[in-house]
Amino acid sequence: MKVAWSTKVKRSVLAADYDQAEHGMVQCIDEKCRVSVIVNRGNSDIAPHFKTTGYADSQHKPECGFFQKLDPIEALEKANEYRTIMASTQLDEDEYVIDLNLGRIDPDRTYLSDDENEKKPTKKKEKPEEEEVGEDNKKITKCTSPKSIVKLLTKLTPDELTNIYFSVKRGPKRVKLPLSELVITPDVAYRYVTENNDTGEYFVLGRVKHVNRREKVIFINLYPVNGIDFTLVVFQAHFPYFTYTNEQLVDKHCVIYGKLRKNQQRESHAEMVIKSNDYIAAFRKRKQVGEQMEPTDRSDG
Repeated sequence: MKVAWSTKVKRSVLAADYDQAEHGMVQCIDEKCRVSVIVNRGNSDIAPHFKTTGYADSQHKPECGFFQKLDPIEALEKANEYRTIMASTQLDEDEYVIDLNLGRIDPDRTYLSDDENEKKPTKKKEKPEEEEVGEDNKKITKCTSPKSIVKLLTKLTPDELTNIYFSVKRGPKRVKLPLSELVITPDVAYRYVTENNDTGEYFVLGRVKHVNRREKVIFINLYPVNGIDFTLVVFQAHFPYFTYTNEQLVDKHCVIYGKLRKNQQRESHAEMVIKSNDYIAAFRKRKQVGEQMEPTDRSDG
């Protein structure tokens, strides 16, 4: 945990800047936790960070983002929460910028001749891939698929996620967007298209509720979030690249990439156009706290 809450100055403080005389006692940055933490000054191999002692009054609470490993949905929620609390300690030099380039998953981009494309077999996946990543190389330099987002959200702690930015193409220019603005939930997507008329490309986290297949279009409906319905749309031209069955999709928790659009017929409803299997990356939702094994302290950097 690189940042803690100072009870003396009532704001967040970086472990590298912590001074006991100035900042007094420090607590976990999570508002639902706020247990006492101590500073580890680090060394040539380990950056300065805060950690719990493991004693009764210094153990992360179950509601805390550092209590145990989070799934992508929980990680995004906590990262957004910490981003506001940590505003006073966010430094430009701490930003970690990732190049967003998902051109390779777009079946409309032609890299082969027509003859080669006809000969190239379409691989039928058994199910949406559930991202499995090792402990090494937690950070990435380029995002080339939704699986990259799953990796980030599962391997970085929520406070580390607050420094993640993406270099994104918007029109003729590239802009820098924080993770919290590019990786969103259905209700936020709806706000983007209705309030900002934003129909750009984003990552949306959601769980598939049911699939409606018609002659010229496939509708994949997600579970509503805060009263907002969200539907993934696959048009007939892309049927050859989208081979998942209903059974392989329903009840899957996913990160989905695509272009937002507003549903013109229904209120409180947004949509996203996707083109192939590669636009979806599934992940396992974590069990509830009470069903977990003993917690591990994730503060030790």
